[in-house]
Amino acid sequence: MTSRAWDDDGLDDGLEDWERDLTRPDGFPLVATLAGSVAIILAAFFAFNFLTIDVIGHVAAVLGVAILVAAVVFAGTWLLTLRHATLGWNVIAGGAFAGIALMCVVVVLAIDAAGTQADARTVRLIKINAQGEPALPPGVKGGPITAAAMDFLRQALVERHSRENFTRGLGLDRLANASAILREPDLVRDCGRFARSAPRIDEMDRALLAKAQAFRARLGAIVKDAGMREALLKGFDDSVGSGSADMRDTNRLTHNLFDQAGPLCTLLSARRWKPMGSMFMFTSAGDLAAFNRSITPWNELIRDLQAVAARQQARMSESGIVDAQSRL
Repeated sequence: MTSRAWDDDGLDDGLEDWERDLTRPDGFPLVATLAGSVAIILAAFFAFNFLTIDVIGHVAAVLGVAILVAAVVFAGTWLLTLRHATLGWNVIAGGAFAGIALMCVVVVLAIDAAGTQADARTVRLIKINAQGEPALPPGVKGGPITAAAMDFLRQALVERHSRENFTRGLGLDRLANASAILREPDLVRDCGRFARSAPRIDEMDRALLAKAQAFRARLGAIVKDAGMREALLKGFDDSVGSGSADMRDTNRLTHNLFDQAGPLCTLLSARRWKPMGSMFMFTSAGDLAAFNRSITPWNELIRDLQAVAARQQARMSESGIVDAQSRL
C-alpha cells in the first residue's frame, strides 16, 4: 500500500500562490503619489510664471484645467505603477492629485490678490516730477496697474499741453493786452481764426475721453474688483482733471471765449486806440462803449476758466500727485 507524500498538489498550489503574492509588484503607491504631486506643483509653477494667465478673470476655466492636469497625472501614474496597487491607494492618489491641483490655484489666486493690492498702493506713489513727467520714487517698481496709470497720466499731460499750446498759438492769452498787440500785430489779424478753430476744442476733448476710456478698459482687464477699480479711476480723474464735470465746464467756457474773441479782435483791429501799458485808451466814445460790452463778458469767462483750473489744481495737490516742484 502506497502512502501520499506531503507534496500534495493542492498544497503545492497554495504555496505557489503565497509566493507570488510576496513577489508581485505593488505599484509603489506612496512613491507614485509623491512623484505625481511634485509633477503637478512643477506644472503649476511653470504655467503661472512663464505663461500669461489671467487667473482671477478666468477662475472657472483655470479650475477646470487644474482638474484636467490632475486627471492626466493620475492616468500616467496608473499606467506606470498604480494599476498594481490596491483600490484604496488609487483613491488616495487621485484625491491627493486633485487636492494639490486645486490648492495650487488657490495659492495663485492669493498671490495675485496680494500683488494687485501692492500694485494699487504703488500707484499712489506716482508723482509729476520737475520735468512734467509721471515718475515713481527711486528704487520703486510697479506692476501692470502702475504701468497703465503712468501711461494714462503721460497721455493726459500731453493732451493738456496740446490744449495750452493751441490756445496760446491763437493768442487768446494776449488778445486783451494792448502792449502785447503792439509787439504782435498779428494778434488782431485774421479774426475769423477763432470761429474756424472752435471745433478743435471738441476734438481735443474727445481725444482725452478716448484715452480715459482706453485706460478704463485696460484697468478693467487687470483689476477685477469693481470697488478698487472705481477708486483708482476716480483718483486719476481728479489728478489729471479728466472728470466729466470739469471737462463739461471747461468745454462750455472755452467755446464761449472763442465766441467773444472774434468780435473783440475785430474791434481792436480798427486801431482806434492807444496803449497805456496793457490797457486800451480809445479815441472814440462809441468804440469805448463797444469795447466795454465785449471785455466785460470776456473777463468773466477768463475768471471762470481760472476758477475751474484752480479747482483742478487743488484736487491734484490734495491727491499728492503734484507738489511745488512739479511742472505741468
